[in-house]
Amino acid sequence: MDTHQVSEEASPADLGRLTHGTRWTNRELLFHMVLGYGVVRTLLPLVRTLGRIGYSQRFAASLNAGRRPFHAINYLGP
Repeated sequence: MDTHQVSEEASPADLGRLTHGTRWTNRELLFHMVLGYGVVRTLLPLVRTLGRIGYSQRFAASLNAGRRPFHAINYLGP
């Protein structure tokens, strides 16, 4: 099942329900999944290039360093 099919078949009530294990609605979760997919597809060439030139561990460390602020902003945003 793809995202278009899910969004077309789900009723407004289904999309407005809270998800299990998060404080998001199904609509917000679906949006974040699609957004994350787009971000990963965009950044994948950068990650591959950094891996080839030996900077993948430093890049991963910089992403880990920004994890706490990211989670706080991501939680407060919706």
